[in-house]
Amino acid sequence: MQHEHISYARGDRFVIAYARTLLRWRWLVIALALIAVAAAGYGARFAHVRADYRYNFGERNPQLLAFEAMEKVYGKNDNVLFFVAPHSGDVWTAETLEAVVWLTERAWQVPYSTRVDSLSNYQHTEAFEDDLVVADLIDEDTALDAAGLARIREIALAEPQIVGKLVPPSGAGTTIAVTVQTPEGSSGAELEVTAFGRELAAEFTERFPNLGVALSGLVVMSATFEETARADLVSLVPLMYGVLIVTLFLFLRSGWGTAGTMCVAAFSATTAMGLGFWMGIPFTQGSSVAPTIILTIAIADGVHILVSFAKERRAGREHRDALVESLRLNWQPVFLTSLT
Repeated sequence: MQHEHISYARGDRFVIAYARTLLRWRWLVIALALIAVAAAGYGARFAHVRADYRYNFGERNPQLLAFEAMEKVYGKNDNVLFFVAPHSGDVWTAETLEAVVWLTERAWQVPYSTRVDSLSNYQHTEAFEDDLVVADLIDEDTALDAAGLARIREIALAEPQIVGKLVPPSGAGTTIAVTVQTPEGSSGAELEVTAFGRELAAEFTERFPNLGVALSGLVVMSATFEETARADLVSLVPLMYGVLIVTLFLFLRSGWGTAGTMCVAAFSATTAMGLGFWMGIPFTQGSSVAPTIILTIAIADGVHILVSFAKERRAGREHRDALVESLRLNWQPVFLTSLT
């Protein structure tokens, strides 16, 4: 054939020899590849979740080190916030303040909690003659009649540590802030804390139907990122696979070509994620996009090879020669995208 008289570069000659070797020992290569994929995929047994936002920074990141040094002196500020909003828009009611007292007491049961700050347990100081009395602003014995509510409102709105932090100036709601200290390097502690917080919020809603409650805070944010990543893997990724299979079949007009491309993509993602777990890399909101990236690259490489193969076949080349030539034409972009 005409292509046999072409003088190829050294890299092309190596690829041609490599491709012919693969075709000659194709069943052995397939078997070894499947064994390698299975061995790498077995690393999934070491998979663990890290929802801690600190993992997004390097261990020697100067800003993170400075932040952790400050935490060692003043304590951690990882928190879960319960924002209570009465449907009436007025927090200064007996029902709302009773609910705040109840939620404040229950918030101490949040895993890893070290402190709870709320309107009810704010330490208010009053002077009686020569004595100073420090007590919770609201407790179970506090009178919540009209006079008592007016007194609580007056004290709270005059305290800079309350206004804008625990209660907005409008009095439309109030916050119960739970400070937590999760174990360093813990796997899933944020998810545990958030799950308990949601259960507590659901119990609160059932007990006080006239009050709304919402969760926020650093811990909840970290857990939500992780949960969103997991939800995408469960729902969006399978949907994406389905769309890609249909699109590939319509584009390639080949069931075998579509199946082969999808197998390569799936095996590539399995191998990469499995090796990552073998190496101790946790599953995070960042690493959760890796299967999608690998899938995109693998399918793009497969389409390039198959399109060139079909073109060579239409030009009259034999099946194996067309495949070898397709690999020769595409080895550089395929190698570059796979490497990076």
